[in-house]
Amino acid sequence: MTVPKGLKILLLGSALVVSLAYFKAPRWDRPAPASSISAPALQAPANGTTSDQPIAFTHKAHIEAEMECLACHEFADKAVQATIPGVESCMTCHSAIKTESPEIIKLAQYAERGEEVPWRRVYKFKADAHVYFTHKRHIKAEVSCTTCHGEMEKAATAQLNVNHSMGWCLDCHRTSETKFKPPSRALDCMTCHN
Repeated sequence: MTVPKGLKILLLGSALVVSLAYFKAPRWDRPAPASSISAPALQAPANGTTSDQPIAFTHKAHIEAEMECLACHEFADKAVQATIPGVESCMTCHSAIKTESPEIIKLAQYAERGEEVPWRRVYKFKADAHVYFTHKRHIKAEVSCTTCHGEMEKAATAQLNVNHSMGWCLDCHRTSETKFKPPSRALDCMTCHN
């Protein structure tokens, strides 16, 4: 039995489209490393601007202790998602530091139960924006964390410091055009919307 030429072309074309869609799609389904919590697993804040957290975490105190962003967000330069450190990572220091603090006691209780802290997400693009954002690409381009997240060294709570609109992103892309290879990708829709 022979397959008509038109059907062969249709089947091959369909297989090509499905393959391209699979391999070009952002891989949000890849599991995060065991020592971290991936961003999609986090809960989005109700109003999109502030977030009540289960533990009153302060970036300010950690930055004052001279910790770099990558010390906790260790996959920001290696992966799509920056990730939040898992409770075991936090307890590496906090099994000995500030152990009497009510917030560290809460952290230790999560660790004792073998549970991750259910952090509430602060930054997130709306699903209908169809944005493919990768921290890794921005870190490699030497974009400072403060550019997108504001002055975290002043943040006593988890809060939205920068409003990520398309216009805001495009302004940054325009001023950073020479970092793109080729530079025309800076304003190419497919750079962020694929």
